[in-house]
Amino acid sequence: MSQVATIVFALLFSNVPIGATRSVTGLALFAAIVSTLVTSSGALYWRCPRCHEQFFVKRGRWTHNLNIFARYCVHCGLPKWAEGDLQEPSAR
Repeated sequence: MSQVATIVFALLFSNVPIGATRSVTGLALFAAIVSTLVTSSGALYWRCPRCHEQFFVKRGRWTHNLNIFARYCVHCGLPKWAEGDLQEPSAR
C-alpha cells in the first residue's frame, strides 16, 4: 500500500471506537482505496498494441523499470494515445 493510503487509513481508524468500524465513512474510504488499487494494477498490466509488452514496465534480468508517467511504450516507443500506428517501428 502506498504511504498516502496508509496515512489515510491510520487517520480514519485511529479515532474509531471498536465496534464502530462499519461506519459509512469507513466503508466508503475502504471502497475508494480498493478501487484505486484495482484500477492502478490494471493500468500497470496494460499491453502495448504494437509490441504486446507491458506499456509502462520494462523488466530486466536483475531490475524492473516502472514508469507510470511514460508517454511512449518503454519497449517500442509507440505514443500513449496513438491511433492506427500499429506498424513495426523502423530502424532507428
